[in-house]
Amino acid sequence: MYPRVTRRRNRDGSVAEYRGNFTSPATRRAPARRLPSRLKLRVLTEKYLLRKLGERWLPREIATRPKRPYRAPIHRSFFNESTPEYVHALLSPEAIARAGFFKPVAVGQLVQKIERGMALGETDDMALAGILSTQLVQHHFVDHFELSPPLSEADTVKVCVPA
Repeated sequence: MYPRVTRRRNRDGSVAEYRGNFTSPATRRAPARRLPSRLKLRVLTEKYLLRKLGERWLPREIATRPKRPYRAPIHRSFFNESTPEYVHALLSPEAIARAGFFKPVAVGQLVQKIERGMALGETDDMALAGILSTQLVQHHFVDHFELSPPLSEADTVKVCVPA
């Protein structure tokens, strides 16, 4: 699936991007557009026609299984044989309590679950990404925010440098 991107230059010279609908290359082709809707989606069975065609060559359990989104195992990017120090620092009970966005006990339980190698679900991975992202923003742009001086008196652009 590829987004259509429209770029527009603003009055101040900056460039804005607008992302349109997400469509797959297959649905943009003329034959797919000419198919009646009842063959594309049938009683909430997505890709109905493709599934019917697939039944000829695929085992039934594969051809009829529900769609599952692919989710990258986020926790493995942060918890591995070389876990960065900042991960433990940002997820420490003290840092979590200081920021005040999440419950330190719940975050601690998630961290223990990851470190013990227990099975993680999609929700756990998304929670980890959200917690770490929030903690990074808090660290760099609230707790340690440093506004750089302007390059000149006429400078209207401010550069933020994380500490």
